[in-house]
Amino acid sequence: MSILNSILKTFVGDKTKKDLNSIKPLVAKINEHQKEYESLSNDQLREKTTYFKNLLAEGNKSHLEKIESLQNEVMQTEDLDQKEALYKQIDQEEEFAQTEAESILNNILPEAFAVVKETARRFVENKSIEVTATPFDRELSQTKPYIQLTGDKALGPTLGMLLENPSFGIWFTMTCSLLVVLRFIKVKLQKCKQGKEKPL
Repeated sequence: MSILNSILKTFVGDKTKKDLNSIKPLVAKINEHQKEYESLSNDQLREKTTYFKNLLAEGNKSHLEKIESLQNEVMQTEDLDQKEALYKQIDQEEEFAQTEAESILNNILPEAFAVVKETARRFVENKSIEVTATPFDRELSQTKPYIQLTGDKALGPTLGMLLENPSFGIWFTMTCSLLVVLRFIKVKLQKCKQGKEKPL
């Protein structure tokens, strides 16, 4: 088997090395953005999430409005042929919206991962994370001991608090894992569409 592997590597190359080389440009972009984000305040860093959501919403706004308009037309007509034609248009718009969303997500991927990386660095290197309290922070503070309010500020969980609060540790781990799983599913679906792999 080792001889076969050597022969394959000679003609095909080492797949692991090829995979690593293919993502090096992406890693470089992530690291570049992360360095930029080091100068941001905690509030500014947290606002990046809102920025990403707004980009996605704005990019799909016209498609979603069109879909809503078509759905209203479906409810207003009794003609079955017209309903079928409208549903086809809805399906088409949903495909356009998905394509647009995938394009936006791919474009912001380096920045999004850079935000995660910088956030993780601050969790590890700081004794506490202070941000301006949002309504959601205030709601969480009523049931979660690791969210502390001081005036208009909220002290968020750090690595130490994470270790002391298993419930948060589980949530944090699941969130990070979900990001990886979603990315894997996305790549898997793309390969299935291209006929390169069987469906999950």
